[in-house]
Amino acid sequence: MSFELLPKTPAHPSEDLLEEYSFGRVYEPALTEMEEHLLVCVSCQIKLEEVDEYRALMKSAAGTWERDREAFRAGPVSESGTSKRFAITRVPGVLLPGVLAAAVLMAVLVSANIPWRWRSIPPATRVKLMAMRGGSSPGGLADGLAQAPAGNPLDLAMDGANLPPAQGYRLKVVNQSGQEIWSGAATVDGTQLSAHLAAGLRSGVYWVRLYSSSGDFLREFGMRLR
Repeated sequence: MSFELLPKTPAHPSEDLLEEYSFGRVYEPALTEMEEHLLVCVSCQIKLEEVDEYRALMKSAAGTWERDREAFRAGPVSESGTSKRFAITRVPGVLLPGVLAAAVLMAVLVSANIPWRWRSIPPATRVKLMAMRGGSSPGGLADGLAQAPAGNPLDLAMDGANLPPAQGYRLKVVNQSGQEIWSGAATVDGTQLSAHLAAGLRSGVYWVRLYSSSGDFLREFGMRLR
């Protein structure tokens, strides 16, 4: 089967697409494909949880703002003799009118609890993998381990020549103990396979295992992160 006929599916949905999904604005046929990906991708599950937390915090802060704005507009004096228009709210070390306090609270929530939107993300490191099993290796085990820095996002690339025909291909990254660290679809471009790991991995030796979409093991690659 020609590689050019295979779909070029990205390994992970973008943050914008995860936001649209959180707001319920992703529809078929993309919805089914996205939910199938979220069932198996831990890194995307974590990102989606962050998006949901952000949306919940903003909704709560907006509700507080709206209630205090209505109280500010109302103006009449309450039964206790305190004007609603200038109701006082206490924040640590400061007394502020209710509307201003709500604005300060919203700013604190956004800056303190949602750092991921502004977090500096290091550029991805491209890693050219050589097959250790199921393909040709340039030498012994030590020679065949690709090298990359630990903690950085990774763009994995591998030669897909002479692979058996398949509807698609999947990758699994496991540590030396055989524990699965990441899994996802491989993107096909000509005779090259690739995948993006957004979450950086700790230092150590990892094995990247290639499977057909039907679950048949095809090849294994090694990489050492320092």
